Amino acid sequence: MILLLFSLMILSPDYSFKHYSKKGNEDICLVNYQTKSIDCSYKTMKQCRDQYETVKGALCFSRKSLKLEGDN
Repeated sequence: MILLLFSLMILSPDYSFKHYSKKGNEDICLVNYQTKSIDCSYKTMKQCRDQYETVKGALCFSRKSLKLEGDN
């Protein structure tokens, strides 16, 4: 259920990450909804998932699916 809610927020056209702090340039990002941060410093989804298991309110996404400002 929580994953569904996060997915709906991401897919909503009015939702953006412009108020989130961002770091890293790798292909996989850990989005932490509690701290409003995006950490794109993971090369594989497994590395990211290993990290998000210890962080509440966070999910992993590919950088392309997030469509961050500045990405082409």
